[in-house]
Amino acid sequence: MMMKMKMTTTTKNKSAKVHEVFVSRQGEGPYVGEKQVFFRFSRCNMTCNYCDTDNSIGQTESVHSILAQLEKVYWQESKIQSMSITGGEPLLYPEVIPDISDWAHKLELNVFLETNGVLPENLEKVIALIDVVSMDLKLPSVSATPAYWKEHALFLKTILEAGKKYYLKMVLSDEVETSDFDQAIDLVASQNPNSTLFLQPVTPLNGVPGISQEKCVELKERALSKLWDVRIQPQWHKYWGVR
Repeated sequence: MMMKMKMTTTTKNKSAKVHEVFVSRQGEGPYVGEKQVFFRFSRCNMTCNYCDTDNSIGQTESVHSILAQLEKVYWQESKIQSMSITGGEPLLYPEVIPDISDWAHKLELNVFLETNGVLPENLEKVIALIDVVSMDLKLPSVSATPAYWKEHALFLKTILEAGKKYYLKMVLSDEVETSDFDQAIDLVASQNPNSTLFLQPVTPLNGVPGISQEKCVELKERALSKLWDVRIQPQWHKYWGVR
């Protein structure tokens, strides 16, 4: 087991709006159950109607304060396996991510980036510092947001060109439209049909209707006609009652 070594952080003239810093178990994707330190940025460039994060919460913190919070939380726990940079939307703060990633890598923690996948230019600025990307595919009929097909395509292309580990996540509700779903599947298949895609039944919030098991299975089979690895997975942390 790796020995934890305390480290000295440096003050930088950068800041970001921070929602929270905590340790929990990853509840989504192929690393479910992995113990992670989570750094959650506040603020997002999208307003998905099923969002479970209050982006009005948080305050602006300097990099020195951010790293101090990370160290405090880290030393209160043991057997942390990796770090998740999440939000909100973390890529709204590309100037701060290098400091956070550097902190994690010095402790030999892999860095996960959880993102809505619509800011490819900002991803390019930090992709070299990220170990695993969790990329959302937003369906307009489900998220009640504009379509971001061009941005999603460029985002996935950037990940692939960088040779990074990644997985895709698509939230589904009863309002999903087949045309949206098919367009997202075609987009992924055109870039890499071997991509791992998680279909995530929405956690009903704000009046957003859930989706039946039967409909999820039907959509999974539809996706498998073009992709090799498609899985249905709920938000396990919701069932566990943890953040």
